[in-house]
Amino acid sequence: MQFNQINQTLQTTFPFGTLTISSNRHEGFKPIDLLVSAIAGCSQIVFTRILEKQRIQYDSLTLQIDAVQSEDGANPLTKVSLLYTITGSDLVLEKLEKALRLVPSNCTIMQSLHPNIEVIEQVVITRT
Repeated sequence: MQFNQINQTLQTTFPFGTLTISSNRHEGFKPIDLLVSAIAGCSQIVFTRILEKQRIQYDSLTLQIDAVQSEDGANPLTKVSLLYTITGSDLVLEKLEKALRLVPSNCTIMQSLHPNIEVIEQVVITRT
């Protein structure tokens, strides 16, 4: 992967589009946004694969992430809370929670995080 500096941004191109990184959210993604997005993407992919393997059917899934950064130094990420909302008719909360507990050990991004970053995962059901 090659990145090129263009003005005050860093850019790379993929077959599906260009990724622009910047310290200014009006010009591109901030690096911390990319890290939080990577956590979301990896977690969601692993969670849905586990649900598929366990043959847990659902209608829709949304993921809300709240990230907390320290006020110290370079403002490192200290806590990430992931809230999955799953919609379906025959969902069992205990099965979903059990599946969610498998995510951290199977998510490459979560495994790559500094151990001081607290990750909290929760799942709630909405009925159709």
